[in-house]
Amino acid sequence: MVRLTRSDFSADLDVSIALNIMMNGLNIAIQIAFQSGIDLPHYIILTNWTDEGIRSVNAILGRVESAKTLAKELGGKAEVYYTFGEYDTVMMLEAPGDEAALQIVLRLGKLGNIRTKTLKAFTSEEAVAA
Repeated sequence: MVRLTRSDFSADLDVSIALNIMMNGLNIAIQIAFQSGIDLPHYIILTNWTDEGIRSVNAILGRVESAKTLAKELGGKAEVYYTFGEYDTVMMLEAPGDEAALQIVLRLGKLGNIRTKTLKAFTSEEAVAA
């Protein structure tokens, strides 16, 4: 595993370049995990539409596809279900780790269409092994 520290960069190096280098490292790790058949952590994301989200409900299918694409770009997989009851939708997310899941949730939330509650979920096998 390669770890980058502040001393690895000169003071005048653009921060975005450093972030891109670190994200490329994450993408390589994700590809290795997929090729190795490693199961990804699971997350359940409960969502409610905001006032803005419900006003633009006709765009919901595009937003769902964007969420799936975002998850895939970060090495994960997402399925969205529309629900009755306390929550408007439930997303079942597989992501390479908590950081990737957080990035997905924050990117979706900052668009202003949904509010989220995120749960980390474990399979029966993972729970028994713990």
